This record gives sequence, C-alpha cells and structure tokens, in this order.
Amino acid sequence: MSGTKQPVQIRPIVRELLNGRETESILSAVKRFKLNGDENTVLRLAARRLARSGASEDLVDAADIKYRLGRKAEAAGLYEKSGLLTSAAKCYVESGELAAAEKIASALAAQKRYSESILIYEMLGKDSEAAEVRELRTKEVLSRLPKMKMPEWDQQPKLLRFGDIF
Repeated sequence: MSGTKQPVQIRPIVRELLNGRETESILSAVKRFKLNGDENTVLRLAARRLARSGASEDLVDAADIKYRLGRKAEAAGLYEKSGLLTSAAKCYVESGELAAAEKIASALAAQKRYSESILIYEMLGKDSEAAEVRELRTKEVLSRLPKMKMPEWDQQPKLLRFGDIF
C-alpha cells in the first residue's frame, strides 16, 4: 500500500450537488445513505467522508461544502490543511476569527508571499500592516536588482566658476 491517499469517489455527487443539479447519482447516493433526500445531509456526510480521506483535492471539496453549509470556521480549517491559506483567511474573517486570519497573514509575509499577505491584511482592514508588507516587498525587489556603479565623471562634484556659465 502506497503512502499517498486516494480520492474518494463521492466527488461527482458533490460537484452535482454544489452545482444544484438533481441527477440519478444524487438520488442513488441518497438511497445509499438511507436519507430522505435532504441535500444538506448528503453534503454533510460527503464533507465528512472527503475530509477523512486526507487527499488535498478532497480537503478542498470538503471545505467548499462546509463553506456552502455556512460552517465557515470548519471550512477555514480544511482550507488551511489543504494549503489554500488565502481561502482559509477569508473564511476566518467571515466567521469572525480575526486573530487566526492575522496569524495566517503574518506567516505568509514571513514566507515572502507578500501579495497574499497584503490581501488578507486589507480584508482585515489593517492598512498599516498592509503598508509594512508592501515596504518589505519593495525592499526585497530592490535587493534583487543588480548594484549599479556611478560613472567616474559623475562621482566628483564639479565647482562651477562664474565664467563657466557665461
């Protein structure tokens, strides 16, 4: 058995539910889960099953489902596990967990993922922190530019005499 986890085969059902289409596969899934056809129950079960699989794409699907069901804090955790930190921060902001979103923004800035960090700080309404990250990004870009030497003729300031002007 290999170390990678295989995606769960419930994904097509989930995609159809998220797109709002009633199809035979959804109805068969409802029968399989012995449900009365409640879409939210199918989605909750699908999200639980997808999250248990642990595969990155399944975690994203499970997070999408949790977000749709209004469980934004849970969705944020799943997005964070899958590596979609900007989406996780957005969910944290919407669920009111601003400290968690700020923690993600500072971690992204430390990883030199400046654009994402700026976006999150702007979502939080923290313009001063966003400006600091912009400064960091500017310094980083400028440090990568090659150092230019001044030409010799321009290094020494020239003293002009009155006669040089006229």
